[in-house]
Amino acid sequence: LALLEQSHEHLLDVPKDTGSVGLVCYNLGYLPGAPSESDPEIPADYKQTQTQTSCTLSSITDAALLLRVGGLLSVMTYP
Repeated sequence: LALLEQSHEHLLDVPKDTGSVGLVCYNLGYLPGAPSESDPEIPADYKQTQTQTSCTLSSITDAALLLRVGGLLSVMTYP
């Protein structure tokens, strides 16, 4: 099991065994949460960091090629 918390833009750069990828999940939109004193890691301009359509569509295509037979592709979007 490998959990990769990273941009989907570089999906094909991740070392992989194409027969073992069973699930690829996308959580699209901007970084959830809001800046607060309790979490200084979230920048004040967090809504400026959003997924971009062109790299997302390319990455979803890459993910479909990586998935094993019977694998799942999950895409979560927000209004």
